[in-house]
Amino acid sequence: MKNKKYIIITIIIVLIIIFIGFVKTQKIGSNEKLKKENIEIKNQKDKNEKNFLEYMLKSKNSDISILIVNKVPKYISANNIKIAEDLLIHASEITTDENLKNIINFRLAKIQIEEKKIDKALISLEKIKSLEWIGIKENLKGDIFKLRDEIDKSIESFKKVIQSNTEIKLKEIAKIKINEI
Repeated sequence: MKNKKYIIITIIIVLIIIFIGFVKTQKIGSNEKLKKENIEIKNQKDKNEKNFLEYMLKSKNSDISILIVNKVPKYISANNIKIAEDLLIHASEITTDENLKNIINFRLAKIQIEEKKIDKALISLEKIKSLEWIGIKENLKGDIFKLRDEIDKSIESFKKVIQSNTEIKLKEIAKIKINEI
Protein backbone atom coordinates (compact mmCIF):
# COMPACT_ATOMS: atom_id res chain seq x y z
CA MET A 1 0.00 0.00 0.00
CA LYS A 2 2.84 2.35 0.91
CA ASN A 3 4.68 1.45 -2.29
CA LYS A 4 1.58 2.26 -4.32
CA LYS A 5 1.40 5.74 -2.73
CA TYR A 6 5.08 6.40 -3.52
CA ILE A 7 4.61 5.20 -7.09
CA ILE A 8 1.51 7.39 -7.59
CA ILE A 9 3.25 10.41 -6.01
CA THR A 10 6.34 9.78 -8.17
CA ILE A 11 4.22 9.51 -11.32
CA ILE A 12 2.37 12.75 -10.42
CA ILE A 13 5.68 14.57 -9.78
CA VAL A 14 7.13 13.30 -13.09
CA LEU A 15 3.98 14.39 -14.94
CA ILE A 16 4.15 17.84 -13.31
CA ILE A 17 7.83 18.18 -14.32
CA ILE A 18 7.03 17.12 -17.90
CA PHE A 19 4.08 19.57 -17.99
CA ILE A 20 6.24 22.45 -16.70
CA GLY A 21 8.94 21.65 -19.26
CA PHE A 22 6.33 21.59 -22.02
CA VAL A 23 4.87 24.95 -20.93
CA LYS A 24 8.32 26.57 -20.78
CA THR A 25 9.16 25.24 -24.24
CA GLN A 26 5.91 26.67 -25.59
CA LYS A 27 6.62 30.00 -23.89
CA ILE A 28 10.15 30.20 -25.34
CA GLY A 29 8.78 29.30 -28.77
CA SER A 30 6.09 31.97 -28.55
CA ASN A 31 8.68 34.57 -27.39
CA GLU A 32 10.77 33.79 -30.45
CA LYS A 33 7.67 34.04 -32.59
CA LEU A 34 6.82 37.43 -31.05
CA LYS A 35 10.37 38.66 -31.69
CA LYS A 36 10.13 37.60 -35.33
CA GLU A 37 6.73 39.28 -35.69
CA ASN A 38 8.07 42.50 -34.14
CA ILE A 39 11.02 42.49 -36.56
CA GLU A 40 8.63 41.94 -39.47
CA ILE A 41 6.40 44.82 -38.29
CA LYS A 42 9.44 47.13 -37.94
CA ASN A 43 10.66 46.15 -41.41
CA GLN A 44 7.19 46.84 -42.83
CA LYS A 45 7.09 50.25 -41.09
CA ASP A 46 10.55 51.08 -42.48
CA LYS A 47 9.41 50.05 -45.95
CA ASN A 48 6.22 52.11 -45.64
CA GLU A 49 8.21 55.11 -44.40
CA LYS A 50 10.62 54.79 -47.33
CA ASN A 51 7.72 54.56 -49.80
CA PHE A 52 6.06 57.57 -48.18
CA LEU A 53 9.31 59.55 -48.33
CA GLU A 54 9.66 58.72 -52.04
CA TYR A 55 6.05 59.79 -52.59
CA MET A 56 6.63 63.12 -50.84
CA LEU A 57 9.78 63.80 -52.87
CA LYS A 58 8.08 62.97 -56.18
CA SER A 59 4.75 64.66 -55.57
CA LYS A 60 3.95 67.84 -57.47
CA ASN A 61 0.84 68.47 -55.37
CA SER A 62 1.34 71.72 -53.44
CA ASP A 63 -0.86 70.44 -50.60
CA ILE A 64 1.84 67.90 -49.72
CA SER A 65 4.03 70.82 -48.59
CA ILE A 66 2.21 71.07 -45.28
CA LEU A 67 2.73 67.38 -44.67
CA ILE A 68 6.42 67.75 -45.51
CA VAL A 69 6.82 70.66 -43.09
CA ASN A 70 5.25 68.52 -40.37
CA LYS A 71 7.49 65.52 -41.15
CA VAL A 72 10.81 67.41 -41.22
CA PRO A 73 11.29 67.57 -37.40
CA LYS A 74 11.09 63.77 -37.30
CA TYR A 75 13.99 63.48 -39.74
CA ILE A 76 15.98 66.13 -37.92
CA SER A 77 15.55 64.40 -34.56
CA ALA A 78 16.65 61.13 -36.20
CA ASN A 79 19.71 63.01 -37.49
CA ASN A 80 18.62 62.57 -41.12
CA ILE A 81 19.47 66.18 -41.95
CA LYS A 82 20.03 65.53 -45.66
CA ILE A 83 16.54 64.06 -46.02
CA ALA A 84 15.05 67.00 -44.09
CA GLU A 85 16.88 69.46 -46.35
CA ASP A 86 15.79 67.64 -49.52
CA LEU A 87 12.18 67.59 -48.33
CA LEU A 88 12.20 71.31 -47.57
CA ILE A 89 13.79 72.16 -50.92
CA HIS A 90 11.11 70.12 -52.68
CA ALA A 91 8.33 71.67 -50.59
CA SER A 92 9.62 75.15 -51.40
CA GLU A 93 9.50 74.34 -55.11
CA ILE A 94 5.97 72.95 -55.15
CA THR A 95 4.08 75.12 -52.68
CA THR A 96 1.89 77.91 -53.99
CA ASP A 97 1.19 79.52 -50.63
CA GLU A 98 3.64 82.41 -50.12
CA ASN A 99 3.48 82.36 -46.32
CA LEU A 100 4.14 78.63 -46.23
CA LYS A 101 6.99 79.14 -48.70
CA ASN A 102 8.48 81.71 -46.31
CA ILE A 103 8.25 79.28 -43.39
CA ILE A 104 9.83 76.52 -45.46
CA ASN A 105 12.71 78.69 -46.68
CA PHE A 106 13.37 80.02 -43.18
CA ARG A 107 13.54 76.48 -41.76
CA LEU A 108 15.68 75.41 -44.69
CA ALA A 109 18.11 78.27 -44.08
CA LYS A 110 18.42 77.33 -40.40
CA ILE A 111 19.22 73.73 -41.32
CA GLN A 112 21.74 74.88 -43.92
CA ILE A 113 23.46 77.11 -41.38
CA GLU A 114 23.79 74.17 -38.98
CA GLU A 115 25.23 72.13 -41.83
CA LYS A 116 27.73 74.94 -42.59
CA LYS A 117 26.13 75.54 -46.01
CA ILE A 118 26.23 79.30 -45.52
CA ASP A 119 25.91 80.33 -49.18
CA LYS A 120 22.89 78.06 -49.65
CA ALA A 121 21.34 79.48 -46.48
CA LEU A 122 21.63 83.01 -47.90
CA ILE A 123 19.99 81.84 -51.13
CA SER A 124 17.13 80.28 -49.14
CA LEU A 125 16.66 83.50 -47.19
CA GLU A 126 16.59 85.56 -50.40
CA LYS A 127 13.56 83.54 -51.48
CA ILE A 128 11.62 85.09 -48.58
CA LYS A 129 9.90 88.07 -50.19
CA SER A 130 7.09 89.08 -47.82
CA LEU A 131 7.52 92.38 -46.00
CA GLU A 132 6.24 90.79 -42.80
CA TRP A 133 9.31 88.54 -42.78
CA ILE A 134 11.98 91.22 -43.28
CA GLY A 135 12.88 91.46 -39.59
CA ILE A 136 13.26 87.70 -39.09
CA LYS A 137 15.04 87.27 -42.42
CA GLU A 138 17.52 90.12 -41.86
CA ASN A 139 18.21 88.97 -38.30
CA LEU A 140 19.29 85.57 -39.55
CA LYS A 141 21.25 87.15 -42.41
CA GLY A 142 23.06 89.33 -39.87
CA ASP A 143 24.02 86.20 -37.94
CA ILE A 144 25.26 84.57 -41.14
CA PHE A 145 27.37 87.57 -42.11
CA LYS A 146 28.79 87.65 -38.59
CA LEU A 147 29.78 83.97 -38.98
CA ARG A 148 31.55 84.89 -42.22
CA ASP A 149 33.31 87.84 -40.54
CA GLU A 150 31.52 90.25 -42.88
CA ILE A 151 30.94 92.76 -40.10
CA ASP A 152 29.67 95.64 -42.28
CA LYS A 153 27.05 93.42 -43.93
CA SER A 154 26.13 92.00 -40.53
CA ILE A 155 25.54 95.47 -39.06
CA GLU A 156 23.61 96.49 -42.17
CA SER A 157 21.29 93.50 -41.78
CA PHE A 158 20.73 94.18 -38.08
CA LYS A 159 19.93 97.83 -38.91
CA LYS A 160 17.31 96.60 -41.40
CA VAL A 161 15.75 94.63 -38.53
CA ILE A 162 15.58 97.79 -36.43
CA GLN A 163 14.01 99.75 -39.31
CA SER A 164 11.54 97.01 -40.18
CA ASN A 165 7.98 96.62 -39.04
CA THR A 166 8.81 93.71 -36.71
CA GLU A 167 8.40 92.91 -33.04
CA ILE A 168 10.02 95.24 -30.54
CA LYS A 169 11.85 92.32 -28.91
CA LEU A 170 13.52 91.40 -32.19
CA LYS A 171 14.53 95.03 -32.71
CA GLU A 172 16.05 95.09 -29.22
CA ILE A 173 17.95 91.88 -29.94
CA ALA A 174 19.30 93.44 -33.16
CA LYS A 175 20.49 96.49 -31.20
CA ILE A 176 22.28 94.22 -28.72
CA LYS A 177 23.91 92.27 -31.57
CA ILE A 178 25.16 95.52 -33.15
CA ASN A 179 26.63 96.63 -29.83
CA GLU A 180 28.39 93.26 -29.40
CA ILE A 181 30.11 93.48 -32.79
